Formats: sequence, C-alpha cells, structure tokens
Amino acid sequence: MVGNKLFTSPGEALEYLYNNRFGENRYVLGSKYWLEVQAMLLAVSALVVYFLLIIEKAWKKRGLLLCMFGVLVVFLSFTVTKSAILGFLLGFIVMNFYLFRKLSFKRQFLFVGGALVFVLSLTLLMDLNKYEERIHEVGIEVQNVREGKFVGGTVAPRLAFIKESFRHWDEFALWGLGVTTKHRIKAWYEASDLNIAVFNNVNNTFLQYWITAGLVGLAVMSFLFFAPLYRMIKRKRFSFLILSVLLVFLVVSNSCVTLSWANSRALMLIFLAMFYFYGDMFSQLENDIPQEEKPSI
Repeated sequence: MVGNKLFTSPGEALEYLYNNRFGENRYVLGSKYWLEVQAMLLAVSALVVYFLLIIEKAWKKRGLLLCMFGVLVVFLSFTVTKSAILGFLLGFIVMNFYLFRKLSFKRQFLFVGGALVFVLSLTLLMDLNKYEERIHEVGIEVQNVREGKFVGGTVAPRLAFIKESFRHWDEFALWGLGVTTKHRIKAWYEASDLNIAVFNNVNNTFLQYWITAGLVGLAVMSFLFFAPLYRMIKRKRFSFLILSVLLVFLVVSNSCVTLSWANSRALMLIFLAMFYFYGDMFSQLENDIPQEEKPSI
C-alpha cells in the first residue's frame, strides 16, 4: 500500500493512507465498493475480534487477537467515516461496560491503564488534522442549515434528503413508489432548491425502504433491526456483542442505504438472522465467563 516509505518515512506513509487508501469509494471487479460499507465492515469486525479477545483464555491467541483489533481500529480510522466510527465507539462502550463488570478491582485498574495507553497510541498514529477538518466542516454545515442554506457534503445533504422527501409525503406514505423509486427521488432532488440535484437516494435505509414499499417496507426494516432486541428483552437474555453490532448497523443505516447495496446486504442479513434465531448462544458465551471475585473492603 505504501511501499518502503512505511519504514523510511512512517508519517508520510500514514498520511498517504488517510488521503488515498480508504478515503473514497473503491472500484472492485467492475463494481463500486462504497466507503460507508468499508467502514461499517471494519467497525463490526473490530467489535467481533474484541469480543473474542474478551472470552479467549489462551494468552498467545489473546496476543494475536489484540494485534488484529489494533489493525482493524487503525484501518477504521483511515476511513474518517463519522457514522461507522460513532457506531464503533458506542458499541465499544457497551462492550467495555460488560467487560468492566467481570473484572476485579485490580484488573479494572489495569484495564483502565491499558485503555489509556491504547488511546494514546492511536492518537500518535492517526492523522488528527483530518478529524479536526471534518469537525470544522460539520460545524460550518450545521450553522448553514440553521440559516436555511443546505450547503456541504456531510450533514447538510442528509438533512436536505429527508426534508425534500417529506415534501412528497403524499406520494409514498402508504404504498410507496415501487420500481419508480429511484427515478422519482431523482426528479424530486433535481427540482429541489436544497442543492441536492446530483443525488438519487435518501442515504437512510429506513426512509429509502419506506419510500420504496410504503408502510410495509418501513415495517420490514424495523422488524429486521429491532426483532433481535425485542427477543432479548422478552427472554431476558442479553448479549453485549449483539447490542454492540446492532448499534453499528443502526448508526450507519441512518446515514446511508446499506441494505440497498450488495456489498453489505448479505453480511447484515446473516448477522441479524443469527442474532434473532441464535441469540441465546451469544448470551451463553458471555455468561460462561466466570466472574472474578472482588476483594471485600
């Protein structure tokens, strides 16, 4: 990816990765591989590896998993994709809440120390200027939207998609638009005064399927995402891995049409099916880990 510059000039090599490697949509075997999907898969993979790191008992395997986790997080940072990074951070917090409960006071202290070292290492490796630029861009876009100007490439167009779509509520609210969805959305956006003429989807999975198949489409999407959560609540058997991955799926699906793209559709449906039909197996994996005895005070 970076040639020998990784050894002769690590800073320049990492900057190259931030600017070129994952910072855009890729073309693989003649098909577009969307940046949001790349980032989502990295976020989910990192959380799964972290879960395996928690339940693994052999130290050699733990070391390997720790390296895998570090690489996945660094690669996720290369994408500078806010939705996937936010989903990962929320899932990571949920996972660590579970892990923290399992540890003794001494191990909790070591865990916090190790986490701080890990975060510090990431800040030294990552190009924080890119994140500062993105935060600054978002701030400008939010201000523009407040002033009624939908100008920008991140927050503004997504809010504009939703606003413009609901101007045509009467066309899709009940039965949807079916096979004409893409063409109708394109026509809406081309005629819009919100600066979104170049787009042809709403960048939101739930709204996209609502427009396509009406209330039935919205119900199907809601069922896919929330059925595993409902099942856990009903059976009172919770899995922190399921909750973590669902958070990634939910956050990313509210910023792009993940289930409309073949790059992500199969993986997401497989995960959601496993979480519903085999949710008890995930919770059992977590419950089988013996909780350490905490010292009495």
